Amino acid sequence: MVRLLLLATFCFRVRAEWGGCVDPSESDSPLVTAGLPTPLCLVISGAGSWVKNEGFTYKRLLFTPTADKYTSFAVEGSYKNRNSYGLGDQIYVHVASNKKLSLQRLYTDESERKVFPFLTAIVSVEKGEVKGVSWDDSYIYCREDRRSENTYKYNGKEFEKTDLNTGGCYYTSDVCANSPSECDLKVYVVWSGTDALGRTLNSYHSRLSAFPPATILGRVKKITEALSDAVNSVVDIVDNVIG
Repeated sequence: MVRLLLLATFCFRVRAEWGGCVDPSESDSPLVTAGLPTPLCLVISGAGSWVKNEGFTYKRLLFTPTADKYTSFAVEGSYKNRNSYGLGDQIYVHVASNKKLSLQRLYTDESERKVFPFLTAIVSVEKGEVKGVSWDDSYIYCREDRRSENTYKYNGKEFEKTDLNTGGCYYTSDVCANSPSECDLKVYVVWSGTDALGRTLNSYHSRLSAFPPATILGRVKKITEALSDAVNSVVDIVDNVIG
């Protein structure tokens, strides 16, 4: 698992335009090709409406994993240091690839005393062009008594429950106080569809929800302990943001 330090980023304000999640060293956004680096962004923000351009602060990390290689990363110290980010009592996250975005999910909700540390993003690709970013089933991580709806639009309103995976698993604040590292934000990324050369992207089949429940906890532990998937670059690239 790649470990990222959120403290290495800075706070910015929302602006009118958004240029997408791109590598600043590239002149344009390349098509997704299996086995080659591809830019992904993790955006962490406070409560508010992106649509209204209210100007709230947020943090964004860019990293360039190898496309179609099952990727996992943790934002080290994110729970312990959450109050120092200046994002308020509710902290949201979303993932971007090129100019496509996932819906938002809560990471922490202080009023409800809930923390949602596990997320899996699915990047859907057609002939190398990113068509969308969605969330995988998060209920695989917990028992029924720790499940809760957890998907939000960019106007801050809860996304209506549909056939999409809208729920999440949470720890209580009491659990996280005793084991803060267990509540650090952990994101897994897989790809589906076809790359720029027309090849089928297979990492989708490695997502945790594809495995029997009895094997999942062992896989999570193994992934958490492993430090594979070298990050080519971790830089902040906020020149333009979502309007």
